[in-house]
Amino acid sequence: MIYAARARNVGGMFIFPHGIHVDRQGNVWVTDARAANKDELEKFPNAKGKGHVVVKFSPEGKVLMT
Repeated sequence: MIYAARARNVGGMFIFPHGIHVDRQGNVWVTDARAANKDELEKFPNAKGKGHVVVKFSPEGKVLMT
């Protein structure tokens, strides 16, 4: 997948990336299906406030919308 190399720049952005869609303009939409649970937050405190979001990326990998 072409987008795999560009996705390296989003490490740590998602808790549970679940869905991906490429629209007609080449933008990539990714859904984060859930938030971190208590045990995960203890292990990864920077995960607080992440999850349950849809993110739109440009074909170049820039975040366009959350």
